[in-house]
Amino acid sequence: MDSPAFLERQGKPSHVLAAGFAITASLGVIDLLTGAVNSRFFHDLATMEIDRSRRYERPFTVVFIDLDNFKTVNDPFGHSAGDRVLRAMVSSARKHLRKTDVLARLGGDEFGLLLYETDEESARIAARMADELMYSVKRDGKNAIKHSVYAG
Repeated sequence: MDSPAFLERQGKPSHVLAAGFAITASLGVIDLLTGAVNSRFFHDLATMEIDRSRRYERPFTVVFIDLDNFKTVNDPFGHSAGDRVLRAMVSSARKHLRKTDVLARLGGDEFGLLLYETDEESARIAARMADELMYSVKRDGKNAIKHSVYAG
């Protein structure tokens, strides 16, 4: 890939180049279906947060969310229906998260939350909120999905 300086010398405006490079960079960390960060980026952030937490003795929480039996949506209704469920889950989760929290799609129907500066009591609240989120997804017409929430 050509550098921004080279392309600018070729007559390409720098703001267009900057936008292009920003988009290219984001594609490496964003799950294109849901808009959540991908598992690789989540792992990198979690590793850094573990190091930071140990160094400064600050709490943080990781919450794992798994939509069990997700196949019961994809098989009878098709992958487009399953995709809508995944996007709805991410959209709902974002309404309850702080701007500093990280939501990641870890696998097909598995998600992770990285909650900075979250002590044990706040972690319990976050786990309850994740549980409520799964119930809200079910109430919105996705009743075939069973869920499990693992907080640690």
